[in-house]
Amino acid sequence: MFKYQLVRSSAFAAALSLIVLQSAWAGGTTLHDDESPLESLIPTSLRARIDARKEVSTQSAGFGEFNGSRSVDLRDRDTGVKQQFSAKKCAGLIHSKVGTCSAFGLTAALENLLGGGVNLSERQLWSQYCVPSSSAALKAMSQGRGMIEEDYWPEKSLHAPSDYSKAARFKVLEYRSLEDNLVAMAEALDAGQPLYFAMNTPSEMYYDRKAYTSAGSGNTGGGHAVAVVGYKLDESVEGGGWLLIKNSWGVNNGENGYNWLAMGYCKRKGNYCSAWSIDRAGQQ
Repeated sequence: MFKYQLVRSSAFAAALSLIVLQSAWAGGTTLHDDESPLESLIPTSLRARIDARKEVSTQSAGFGEFNGSRSVDLRDRDTGVKQQFSAKKCAGLIHSKVGTCSAFGLTAALENLLGGGVNLSERQLWSQYCVPSSSAALKAMSQGRGMIEEDYWPEKSLHAPSDYSKAARFKVLEYRSLEDNLVAMAEALDAGQPLYFAMNTPSEMYYDRKAYTSAGSGNTGGGHAVAVVGYKLDESVEGGGWLLIKNSWGVNNGENGYNWLAMGYCKRKGNYCSAWSIDRAGQQ
């Protein structure tokens, strides 16, 4: 675990992410409307580290000496489940909803940390970086202008309202990159810290299932970002248990908008998961 540092300029990050997006399309990867290129959420260098760890072990998540709770469920701190909006009006993107999951997943994690009493504007966060990138979203949330409430910049407003600058701004003050460390993810959730989470999109997500089991879940080739707001240890499940996902595909998806992901999905070769714990937030 380490404090994630971002040093690229906004202009460079935007240009790089657009190149990545174009490369994914040119390479023949067919993305669903609600996906992003995996490379933009979990970069090649990070996937290489994950692959190296899987060469050593793909069997256990390491919960044998885990001293935390058997399960954590932080859904009582959530705002309502939302539906991703179209990104086609931002940064020249033309593929209807590609990329906005990066804003929705991070916003959901911050709203959870704030206790569910603040409904933040994904539209305003997205406007700060406009590219399908987990690192760009984190930079905008922690180093950028912060976030305002949905009332000041509603989802349906493509352009900033004239008075939005008067709204309170919320920022992520501390976060940690946990990469694919499932024990560290459980420890963070046990401490009440929600996760911003990126992964290969499980194929089962498009069948409206409540739970995605490792053995039955391939991946679509694309990537998706969500919030993780709980876990449940279960030795009968591949990987040792489940992660509780808050998705951004509306309340009719899964379990009222939530899904359970078998931890073993992250352990399988060819699958990738990476998380950032959202540890501290503030209002300015």
